[in-house]
Amino acid sequence: MGTDYRTKAQFEPNRMYTEEDWKAIDISELTDQELSNIRPAKEVLPSSFFQGVKAARRGPGRPKSDAPKEPLTLRLDADVIEVFRGRGEDWRAQ
Repeated sequence: MGTDYRTKAQFEPNRMYTEEDWKAIDISELTDQELSNIRPAKEVLPSSFFQGVKAARRGPGRPKSDAPKEPLTLRLDADVIEVFRGRGEDWRAQ
């Protein structure tokens, strides 16, 4: 059995909005007729909308490095690690 989306949502604290904001929104439940009339976004919105969304998602990202670093796992004795820790808070980056 699927989810019944007509169930009225309740306020949930710590969701980046206040209960006052929640109460200010007045949205009625969809009727069966309204639910039957819902169409996919691709049938309603122009293709330029989806091109814009696709372009916005891509973003420039991080530039490729000429000399990328490689991950490495290294097992050391506890006394050796203590020497490195003694170098300060950024001991892993040195």
